[in-house]
Order: sequence, then structure tokens, then C-alpha cells
Amino acid sequence: MKHLLVLLGALAAQPALAGDTVPSLAAGGSDWGGFHAGVQVGHMTNALDYRGRTFQSGSTETWGLHAGYTHDFGPHVLGAEADVNRFRGGNADLIRIKGKAGVDLGRYQPYLVIGAARLSGDGVTEAAPMFGVGGDWKVTDRFTVGIEYTYHEFEDVLEDETGFSGYDLELELVNARASWRF
Repeated sequence: MKHLLVLLGALAAQPALAGDTVPSLAAGGSDWGGFHAGVQVGHMTNALDYRGRTFQSGSTETWGLHAGYTHDFGPHVLGAEADVNRFRGGNADLIRIKGKAGVDLGRYQPYLVIGAARLSGDGVTEAAPMFGVGGDWKVTDRFTVGIEYTYHEFEDVLEDETGFSGYDLELELVNARASWRF
């Protein structure tokens, strides 16, 4: 994960290192509208609680794909996105549908996300709301890199499988993303 953050920092510094002027962060300087698709890699941490007490936690790396559409309203950007994340070493997928609301700051766009997540694998299928924050930076007009943090809380997991309630699963996911815009 550290290597990925260093790579993102190097990409962000690339115009300054090349002797070019650093792009302005003035609002409204770029078009964020249109379709996009890409890949992501990340790190997920989880905690399984029973009636408020954590008894199992862990973490793993993730990878996945995303696709969506955004509309640029000048200073504001609204859109929707779907993604799928696969966990390393496991048989589970996290599929999400998200609404995104961002601010057009030229070549940089910070945003908020809210949506629904579906976790499935190893005989368990659960749904939960999710929310988070992120930011994208335009390397070129057609290629962006970014980072996104999301939080998910699955309540009463395993109830259908075991008949016991009170087990809650919290997931935190940080993804580094690369997207191509059409």
C-alpha cells in the first residue's frame, strides 16, 4: 500500500518535476462529465462484533473494477458508479452501487459517496449501506488516478445461517484507483 501511495504522489508531482506549471485548482477549470471505467487495488480491514464486543478482526488486500457516469454542473459534479472488489485469499466479493457528489477544482475533484453494498462468499450473503470520501486527479484529460475510503456496516450477519442475531461486521476499504474517461 505504501508503494502505491508513493506512486500516486509521484504522478501528482510529475508536472512540477518536468518544469511545467502546476495545474490550477481553480473551480470550473476542467470537464469531469462522461463515462469512466477502471481498476482499483486496495486494503480492507474488518472487525466482527458480537453485541458490541470485537472478537475477530483482520485485514487483506483487494483488487477490482469500477464503471460509472458523471455530469459536470460547473462547480459541482454528480454521478453514479458500480464496482466489484475481490479479496485476496478468500472466496468473497464486495459489489457496490454508489452515488457520487463532488466539486470541480480544475484537474482535482474531491467527492463524497453514499450507496449500497452486497457482500457474498463462503456461504454468506449480506447487504448494507456504505459511505465514504475520495479524490481524483486528472493526469490527462482521459486518464485519472485517485484514492477512495469507504465504510460499511453489515448488521446481524450470520443470522440466517446460524439463527443467532447480534453479530455485526464492519469493513473499511481504501482503494487506489485508475480510470479511463470516454
